[in-house]
Amino acid sequence: MPKQLTAQQAQAKKDKAVRFADRILDDPAKVADIEDEDLESWAERHRIQIINSNRRNRNMADTRTRQDLLDQISDLQDENDSLQDQLDAISDILGEDGDGDDDDSDDDDNAR
Repeated sequence: MPKQLTAQQAQAKKDKAVRFADRILDDPAKVADIEDEDLESWAERHRIQIINSNRRNRNMADTRTRQDLLDQISDLQDENDSLQDQLDAISDILGEDGDGDDDDSDDDDNAR
């Protein structure tokens, strides 16, 4: 089941993806690709259903079945695992740079 967001919420997520591609991935081509893709296509590719926030009624009964909810939980766990893998990769990259800097600063302190 796709995640349901308003157009404004989906645009905010798309903007965040652009910032991630720019600042973290440092990939201008990916930034351009994301920016050039229309919101509806981007949302569909990311399994996001754009809804009209004015028509959303919080008092409506939830018609999802137990299996729908279990499927959604599984999808979210997969997404979290993927995001954690990305964070671990970023951490590894930053950790390599950070370890080199720390070693240099210790050497400088010992030389004084």
